[in-house]
Amino acid sequence: MKVAQRAFQAAIGKHIKDIQEGYTLAGETADSALMFLPSEAVYAELHANSPKTVERSHRVQVLDCVF
Repeated sequence: MKVAQRAFQAAIGKHIKDIQEGYTLAGETADSALMFLPSEAVYAELHANSPKTVERSHRVQVLDCVF
């Protein structure tokens, strides 16, 4: 289970970084960007078991939502 949780956090972390670098450009775009999650289950898993990842995404203005 720990391996899967680390892989999940790493995948979400990569998406956060990619979104931050590609969609939030100072003076060019909005200050924040949205990261669409494919289901409520993914959203719930992220918020329940990866609070540091959620905090990091909010610090860099990448906000998560369910699509």
